[in-house]
Amino acid sequence: AAYQQQQAQYQQQQQLPQAGGPGGVLGAVGGAVLGGLLLGPFGAVFGANLGARWNAGGSQEKAEKAAEGLDKDMVWAAQQVARELAEALENAERVESVRIDNAERAARLQAEVKAKYDEATEALKRDDEPAARAALEARQRLVPRMEVAIADLERSERQIAALRGAIPRLEDRARDVASLLVRAQVASGSERTALIAEASGFQVRDPLLDKFDALERS
Repeated sequence: AAYQQQQAQYQQQQQLPQAGGPGGVLGAVGGAVLGGLLLGPFGAVFGANLGARWNAGGSQEKAEKAAEGLDKDMVWAAQQVARELAEALENAERVESVRIDNAERAARLQAEVKAKYDEATEALKRDDEPAARAALEARQRLVPRMEVAIADLERSERQIAALRGAIPRLEDRARDVASLLVRAQVASGSERTALIAEASGFQVRDPLLDKFDALERS
């Protein structure tokens, strides 16, 4: 319940839309999950390497105090998963803006290509071969631009799909790390040793982010 309250508070502060509502390709869920962690007892740990956009971080002294009693691998896991999630959310926002531009450009060029085809058809009905030929030549000049626009659109859609898959998994990992930190502060003996081993073996990087990076480079 406390975690849900943290998420709601962060949504209100950032004026984020509710999950599933308008305002972004992925809604507010990812931002609220990260925001809830940043408002929690380990917020300074999770936010140590994030920028001002997330209202994160604070002083080094604050981060060190929040990390008291935590193993360095636990701190690393928290900071790494927060950074990966923040970057994925920021990339989703950026790529969605690009996707919208690409979709508009592709639709406009498709309409222009069709209009030139229709123009040529009407000219032939009037037995105006020069006008038909001119319209078809203009259409041929537009086709390569249309194909590039469609390819750009498909690429941005693949990027969004990769991020859609990665972000929920990063959210789950962030929650797992938060749970580990809570348990670690009160654990001792063999339980604490097991938690340290769990943290040291924690896999943060999602393979779909590697796919996204590959698409960025292509």
